Parts: sequence; structure tokens; C-alpha cells
Amino acid sequence: MTRSSRWLTLIETFKIRTRDRRIVPLIYNAPQRHVWSLVREKIDRYEPIRLIILKARREGISTQIESWLMTMIAAGDLVNALVTAHQAKASLRVWDMSKRFVKTSPLLSSLATIGNNTITIGRSTLEVATAGNPESERSGDLTAWHASEAAFYKFPEVMTATMQTLPPPGVFSIGVIESTAKGKVGPGAVFYREWLRAVEGDSEWVPIFLGWQDYEGNRLPGVRVEDLNDEEKALRERFELSDAQLAWRRWTIKNKTGGSVIKFHGEYPATAEEAFIQSGLPFFGSEELLPLDRDVRKGISGILEPDGSFRERAGGYLEVFKQPEPGHEYVIGADSSMGIEDDDEDGSSKKSHSRSAAEIIDMETLEQVAEYDAVTAPHIMARHLASMGHLYNNALIAPEVQGSGGGGGREIIVYLRDLEYWNLHRWRQVDRVERDAGQLYGWDTNQRTRPRMLARIREVVMERSAVIHSRRLLNQLASFGENDSGRMEALAGHDDLLFAWGIALMSRSENYFKVTANMEAPPLEPDWNALGLRVLRPEDPQARLRRLMAMQDRGTEEKSFLEL
Repeated sequence: MTRSSRWLTLIETFKIRTRDRRIVPLIYNAPQRHVWSLVREKIDRYEPIRLIILKARREGISTQIESWLMTMIAAGDLVNALVTAHQAKASLRVWDMSKRFVKTSPLLSSLATIGNNTITIGRSTLEVATAGNPESERSGDLTAWHASEAAFYKFPEVMTATMQTLPPPGVFSIGVIESTAKGKVGPGAVFYREWLRAVEGDSEWVPIFLGWQDYEGNRLPGVRVEDLNDEEKALRERFELSDAQLAWRRWTIKNKTGGSVIKFHGEYPATAEEAFIQSGLPFFGSEELLPLDRDVRKGISGILEPDGSFRERAGGYLEVFKQPEPGHEYVIGADSSMGIEDDDEDGSSKKSHSRSAAEIIDMETLEQVAEYDAVTAPHIMARHLASMGHLYNNALIAPEVQGSGGGGGREIIVYLRDLEYWNLHRWRQVDRVERDAGQLYGWDTNQRTRPRMLARIREVVMERSAVIHSRRLLNQLASFGENDSGRMEALAGHDDLLFAWGIALMSRSENYFKVTANMEAPPLEPDWNALGLRVLRPEDPQARLRRLMAMQDRGTEEKSFLEL
């Protein structure tokens, strides 16, 4: 019998109180079984467990984690386990549950000693406490820790402080942070930040989301649901919800969240993006983003070698969702920075330009094929962009340039030209001084072009004509909206990936021309020799493009390609 099987045998001797006031054995429900499937092998291999769980209410996750900690102090020697709850009443509920585990289990009732807020078995102890001052947690020495409803801690920093008390990598231990969400700023910002770090692979904590639709108890059988609104239609399509599930959702909104769909999203989210309620007016509703969630998946992370080849590496700055295909055209939208890491400890800062972002999309299908996210200076990002461009069939590159000269975009254009990368987005505009056609390389985001870009983003999302694979990009779409001052920006976190994606969409719309099979073929070239004309043809198309670009920069004109 494996170690996890022995654990489960003991856990199933514990008894719990049900909502209908019965005392029954603890048998894991569907969300609990899912979480157990993710940790079972780690228990068998004696590997550290680090989970951050974002969940809907009343799914039994706290009960499950307490069963692990109780089993751990029963099965191990010198185990120090701690449960921290957000309120004294919540601590008391956890304490009552833990005592019931001991008293109802024939295997533990004679072994455990129950104190005021501790349970001791041999030389191992489980303590239940209310999350207090973070400084009081730093000196602990824990083997297992459960942070219950961590987003609601009076002192959110206690979560970060208690993390320091867990053993280093390689030592078997359990750390679980679980909570419903409490917004993206304010007291809930620390939990939100840790959740994002886990989703983006920037920490050892494994993110798990459990929506209301995952719990089999959230149903009202026998009720027929008619006249679905847009959000209900999107939910049914995305999660294949039954009438019983939609009926429960309607009943809960009406009777438990005061008729507020926004409050329902916070208490009973269907997706992680729904969970984090934010101030301001979101740019997209839940019903518009739900269809995009279906295509989100993990890509292959890596870096680009000096020769332009891709090498897989965990935590690399480039995440590839789809390899380049022969004959396909690609565009890269880039939002650059100066390469200075910002300080975003409270999760409340707006766009900071500290990170450089790029999105690569297929020009024909509008499918996101790769994503670049790093803290890089302009000269480094230019090399990365050139390598990505060569990798994706000499893709069209559209770096953002700002009229003020900030953000590093203009420097990137210079570096790309030095690297002899020729396929750059070019925007022709009239020079207001000389009344002549000027030439701008890159994409200039200003008061005129920004609304056009946002309209384009909204268009492809609402029409479902684009395919998004990145969870980070979807998070930024969910966090974008109109703030209290009326400006469209990230309501929490960053929007650099969103704007890189928007630039790629705009560059594609201005430069892509789809060739169809039934288009007429161009006329055959005339016999110029028979007409007494001689044709000058450049031998290298790329060299010709570079020469044309150089002439345009100098203000000279290209001579006719015909000579008498």
C-alpha cells in the first residue's frame, strides 16, 4: 500500500457535520478529489507540496486541508502544523472541525491530547490560530501550514511572513494558501499578486482554480431554465451547464448576493478572471471573455540562442504556443520598456513600463502563436525581436514608439535597423511643417490611434475572430477598463501584453492582404526587349528593400526601373 493510500484510509475515518446537520464520514467530493489527484504522487514521493487555491464558496477545501494536517501529525514525528484563519469565528469553526476529526476517529481518539487550541499526537502538534501581526509569524518553524481565506487577512503581509517559516526545497512539507478572492487592490492585493505569480510560473506555488460549477451540490434539479441572457448562454457554451446548474445560479444571485451578478462573481466565480472584483468599469464583460477561456493553454517556455534558434528552458522570456509554419505570415506587436524592474509590492500600481512585452500572431487566422515577457533594455529587446522575427518567417515587427520619445521604442527601431532587420511596420503620415509625406517606423500610440486600437481589440474579442492561448493576456483583458477618472487603462496590475497584442492587430489590419484561390492571375510581363526597353532587376529582394528604406530616410527618390 502506498503512503497516500494509507493517508486516505485514515482520512476516511474522520467525520464531518453536513449542511443538513448530519455527522457522516469524510468522503471527498468532486473538487476535493481533483485537488487530491494533484498531491497524491507528491505524498508518495515525499516531495514538498505548495498549493495556492482560488475557489468558490462552500466547496469543502478547508475541510480537506485540515484532514491532511491531522493525518500528517498522526503519521509523522516532530511535525509542527499551523492553521491560520482570517477571523476568530473562522478559527473556532476550524478548531471544532479538527476536534471532531480526533474524537470520531477510532484510530486517533485514544492517541491525541486536546488543549485550548492545539492537538498533540506524540511529539507532533497541530495549532489553530487567527492570523495576527506578520512579525509574530516570522520566527516560526513549520512543517505544514494552511492559510484559510488568506485574501481576507487583516494584515495581508502575514501570508508572506509565514511563507518564510516553511522548510527549504527537498524537505517534505505542506503549504496551502486557499481563499475566495477579495479584489485586485487593497487588502486582497497580496493574495491576487501571489495568485498571478503562481499562474505565470514565477513561484513554486501551484495554482488551482475551483469554480462553482465544479461542485455537484450547486444544482436545483427539476427546474427548466428559459430565456437565457448573454452571460448564461456563454456559460452554457463554455462549461456545458445543465438547467439544474443554471437554475441554482439564478436562485443564488436572487437570494444570496442581493440580486448582484458582480457579487456573485466574487463569491461563486466560474473562472479565475471573474473572481477578482475590481473598481471601475471593465472593458469586457464576463460573457465576452468566457469564450476565449476555452483556448487558453500552457505553451513551451524558452529562450532564443544567438543563432536565432529556440531552446526550451523553464521560466524563459518567450512562450511558444505554436511553431512557425511554412508559408504563413506573422506579425509581432511590441510594447517596450527601459528595462528597469518596478516595485509593485501592494499590487496596486498602474502601467509602469518596467517590463517589455511582445505578442506574435498569425496574420491569416489571428491566432496567438507566441508571447514575450521580460525585463529588458531596448538594445536587448531589439536582438530578441529580430531573432523572433527570423524564427517566424521574417515576421513583420511593429514596435510601439511614442511621440515623447519615452519607453525605448525609438531606440528599438534604431537597433533593429543596425541589425539589418528590414521587415518593420511603416506608417506614412503627412508632415505638418513641410506638407510632404513623412515616414514613421513602428506604431505610434497617441490620442488618435489609441481609440482605434482599443476599438480593434474590442472588435476581435466580441466577434470571436482571434484565438488567445495566454492566461496572462486574458488576465490583462479582464483587468482593463475605465477608471474613476474616465481613462482607459489597467484597473489593476499591468497592460503591456494587452497593448502589444493590440499593436499586432493594428499592424496586421494595415498590412495584410489575403490572397484567395479564385483571384485573377496578374497579366504576363510584356517583352520589354521587343519594345526597345531594358529592365534593371535587383538580384537580392532584401537588399533592394534596405536600399529603398535608406533612400526614404535621406529624402531621395528611387529612379524608374525602366531605362531607354
